[in-house]
Amino acid sequence: MAFNQHADPRANFGQDLIKVFGPTSSRKHISKFTTQEIEAIIAQVPEYVSTDDLGPRPSFYQIVNKILLILERSKALNGVDLDWCTTIQNRAMRRHASHYFHVSKLYKNNSVQRGIKLQHLLADILFPFNPDHVLMGLARYLKDGTINVNNAQHRTVACIIIGITEIPFEGQESELESVDVDLYATDNLHTLSASPFDEFRIQVRRNQVRKAENRTDLIDSDIRCEAIFDIHARYGSRFIEKVPAKDVGAKECTGVGNMITYYGHYGEDIYERGVAIICNVFPKAALATGNCWGVFEFLKEQENNGTFTDPMELDWAIQESLLYKYTDPKKTGMHLDIKAAFTDYLESGRGAHFLECPEPRKIAAGIGKLCKISYPEKNWAPINYRGEDIEKTLGDFKAPPKRKPLKVA
Repeated sequence: MAFNQHADPRANFGQDLIKVFGPTSSRKHISKFTTQEIEAIIAQVPEYVSTDDLGPRPSFYQIVNKILLILERSKALNGVDLDWCTTIQNRAMRRHASHYFHVSKLYKNNSVQRGIKLQHLLADILFPFNPDHVLMGLARYLKDGTINVNNAQHRTVACIIIGITEIPFEGQESELESVDVDLYATDNLHTLSASPFDEFRIQVRRNQVRKAENRTDLIDSDIRCEAIFDIHARYGSRFIEKVPAKDVGAKECTGVGNMITYYGHYGEDIYERGVAIICNVFPKAALATGNCWGVFEFLKEQENNGTFTDPMELDWAIQESLLYKYTDPKKTGMHLDIKAAFTDYLESGRGAHFLECPEPRKIAAGIGKLCKISYPEKNWAPINYRGEDIEKTLGDFKAPPKRKPLKVA
């Protein structure tokens, strides 16, 4: 059957979207994928997709068909299962039936709306889709029975992919394009977007109150955020909004987005141990995400190579090695010191092949250098990049010579 961009997407990709998601029998629900696996899926698709090539006023069938064609060709979602459903009527959100419009009646004014942020669509709407949380969009009602969708474009695309056939809108009857502009501006130009900290804060609170109410519909990302919150609380640390550096207090962190990413990459055990080390070494300084990142990376490398049989001994050795150089509890620039030494090495004309070295590897190598000074008898696993020990690039990152223990008379 020929591909028809104006047809219901399921006519082009199969009633169960087999061309995009593969056979239903071989799919795994998105909640069963790890953070790294989900990130790998999202990385396979474009960040942004323009819809300008679909004409000045494409239908949402055209838009969804284009998106699904991109997803089919990428094979990114092959084997993924989602929370499919056909209706959001008569659920938690109560609206009059007159607010619902069939998806075949929905159009987009391309001169007003932006394109599709595809990675955002997958990560923030489609993968964690909840039919109880689909809010009404803003629309202009035309005399021909169609409507122009002037906000909620991404959730509308997600709903159509999920299988929902009628979506709620509130709006204004008009033949004037200026109404499209005004409605779009109302919801997009003057709103206060949630910061990473605000997203974290409300996810922590949502998980706390749902548990207190004995609800079973806990969200994985909320559970993760509360776990991170609890870890920091145990060591007297907390997250705050981004503010000037001078206004950040002891063990406060403005980089919650990065820290959530590290938690997903390194796991709860290494995350907590790394946070504990940094809080103990720099107890009167702001919590620097770069310091944490390097410690996480260094811990992972030593764990993978069995440097210590006892994790507590490993953590203690790292902490003591850092304290030997960083005696000022208010100093927090370890990661900056290491990166500066690395940059000096490259600017000297050496090591061009190290240019693409990931930042956490650099910082971990600096930590390794300090550990070898304090505990030279230990078989520390080197931090390598492309088969070479990065430590050799850190000649200017030094610690005082290790003091010999005093002889007791």
